[in-house]
Amino acid sequence: MTVEIIIATNLTQIGFTFTFDTKQPYIFDKLDNLKTVTIAKSAIQHNMAKDLPKMHVQTCIIWGRNDQVTPPEVAEDFHKLMPNSTLYWIDKCGHAAMMEHPDEFNRLLHEWLNKVGL
Repeated sequence: MTVEIIIATNLTQIGFTFTFDTKQPYIFDKLDNLKTVTIAKSAIQHNMAKDLPKMHVQTCIIWGRNDQVTPPEVAEDFHKLMPNSTLYWIDKCGHAAMMEHPDEFNRLLHEWLNKVGL
């Protein structure tokens, strides 16, 4: 399965895809995190506000409740603009949820994958 990862800041996005086996929960490891940061630094950002309502795929948004880089209000905006999104919060978490709380991030992602039948 191919999954699109969107790293978002104030309705701008950097996106990339990766593939994994849906029969096993995907575990983000340090290499994935390094790839994410590298791609984020090198990608071109663009405003997504007008594009998000057109995205009708099932979308999982996992956000740190204490994110000071991209405030939680932006997660709410994304969730409202994306018609088939599910928003999950991780408490006591900043901007890099998959690095700060990898077990909780993976639990939520696995829960969402099961919920949408993937």
